[in-house]
Amino acid sequence: MLKVMPAKMQPVDKTVVVRSFKFELQDHNPITKAPPVRGRVELQRYGQYLLLRFEGFGEKTSEDGHGSPVLIENWGGKLRVIAWSDINQEDPTHTIDLSGAKEDGRQVWEEAKP
Repeated sequence: MLKVMPAKMQPVDKTVVVRSFKFELQDHNPITKAPPVRGRVELQRYGQYLLLRFEGFGEKTSEDGHGSPVLIENWGGKLRVIAWSDINQEDPTHTIDLSGAKEDGRQVWEEAKP
């Protein structure tokens, strides 16, 4: 379950953070019952990037508490998810083009009639 908490909006340079909200992501595995992961989502740079920040997670070039291991962007009309899954690697470990997930590309299959 995702618990959304409104973030305090403070006047900031609009080239950095446009909008932000905090969240708490609950563990839904009935066996582990791990503590929740807290973080925030930020829309940055005139709306060019959507950053997902998680407490205790980051990427190589950011200071502790200021990292964003997941970035979502519109690159040339393609929605992309960029992830840094290794804190010791400067370059992203994964870039996922979501073009194949567009709803207008869904194939409709007719059921075979007996």
